[in-house]
Amino acid sequence: HACEDRCMGIVAGVVRDAVSQGHLELRGDMTPEDLVFGLWSQTFGAYSIIATSDALPEHGVRDPYLCVRQNINMMLDGFGWSPLSTDYDFLSLFERLQTEVFPDECRQVHV
Repeated sequence: HACEDRCMGIVAGVVRDAVSQGHLELRGDMTPEDLVFGLWSQTFGAYSIIATSDALPEHGVRDPYLCVRQNINMMLDGFGWSPLSTDYDFLSLFERLQTEVFPDECRQVHV
């Protein structure tokens, strides 16, 4: 519970920063926590499927981790979170994070 609270607080803080800097506008009564829960549930569900299904390639899913990132980027594009994924090379950024910032962690999870 404490770990979930901490993670929710950190990621909701990123969303709040995006709103305050004009990079994102939450519509209606959506809260940062609502958006974070959507991202969390999408990722958790996808990772659960990745962990329990060895048939993804047979279903046409070549790189499930890339698929998760691309779908999340498209979802955030739909929210209008700038920069849009079409306007920024997030794939290169992710590759740099894997090799320059979190190389040990990425080797452990084989992402």
